[in-house]
Amino acid sequence: MQVSIDADGFVRSDRLNAIVDLERLELEISSDLLAGLGYEVAVDCGSGFGVEEIGSDFTCTVTASGSALGVRVTVDDIEGNTDWFFPVPVGS
Repeated sequence: MQVSIDADGFVRSDRLNAIVDLERLELEISSDLLAGLGYEVAVDCGSGFGVEEIGSDFTCTVTASGSALGVRVTVDDIEGNTDWFFPVPVGS
């Protein structure tokens, strides 16, 4: 959270982190990959909710036929909207 005083002397606080629903993100990625690739994959982004800085990246793991690849996820805004890019090496 960032706290500042505006021009009128009022204290203002801005949240700099987004709350990302990781399970919803997993479903979104797996649905998009099923539509694009034509087969099901398992996606692991963690469980529950993640608190991520806006503009930051993290990696989810996609597994299909025993092989794992990474999906780089970028947090776009305070609402927790994301963009993702496939594939990236797992662990990056």
